[in-house]
Amino acid sequence: MHQAWLKAGYVLFVPKGVEIRQPFVSVNWTSTDGVAVFPHALIIAGENAVVSIQDYHLGATPDARALAISACDIHAGTGAKVSRLAVQGWGNRTQSFQVDNTCGGRDALITSVNAAVGSRRARLENTVRIDGPGADVRLYGISVATGEQEFDQRTLQIHTAGQAKSDLLFKNALLGKSRTIFSGLIKVAPDAQRTDAYQTNRNLLLSPDAEADSLPGLEIEANDVKCSHGATTGQVDENELFYLRARGIPLEVAQELLAQGFLEEVIAKVEDEEGAEALRGMLSAKFHQA
Repeated sequence: MHQAWLKAGYVLFVPKGVEIRQPFVSVNWTSTDGVAVFPHALIIAGENAVVSIQDYHLGATPDARALAISACDIHAGTGAKVSRLAVQGWGNRTQSFQVDNTCGGRDALITSVNAAVGSRRARLENTVRIDGPGADVRLYGISVATGEQEFDQRTLQIHTAGQAKSDLLFKNALLGKSRTIFSGLIKVAPDAQRTDAYQTNRNLLLSPDAEADSLPGLEIEANDVKCSHGATTGQVDENELFYLRARGIPLEVAQELLAQGFLEEVIAKVEDEEGAEALRGMLSAKFHQA
């Protein structure tokens, strides 16, 4: 459907050796009931180029029904440095899909932060190919789910070149009857020796009715690698909660403070401070809506 109905988007090409110091910002809005949107981004960074991008997908009318199918392709050349912040904040009656594909060449550094606060149901598919030795790809995800929201996160780290790194950290805070699903896989090709790859999913349950499912996995065909994965799901630490409440902080505020601290590890990965502050504000607003 995305390919069939794609009519708009952007192409960002940064030539060899060019460094862009300020981030490019793209905003897509839904504003009418029953609309379908298909945003697409193509980002190409040449050899030793440096660029930062921020994509915001927002709903101007929170209760409008919508379908959003988005895609982003990133190609980082030799020695390129690319950082991207993608914020999914569609309206609360939106069904959304986000398909990201990233390719890192020799000695490329790619940092990707995906944040989710909107949609009734949202699915993120993030595929990364590490095709050059020395490449370093860092994938981060963050979400605050409330009500009956469902966030489905699927990741695939494909190492075809040796002596390269990938690191993934996804964190979710869940309230109400919300649900998150994380399914990730690290694949290491036979020739990708000395691969260094990690995958971590951590979930914080702020309601007894919330549910978090984690399915991390490894598929390793090389014999000289450092690869690991892990997942944790738990509730707020009672001692920390007691400490805050003993100082007169209401329960809801105390939970938000602890959850914000839990999520800050990912927010801190956003290199642009204005973008990080905007993300903190959206997460805080989501807690107040719960």
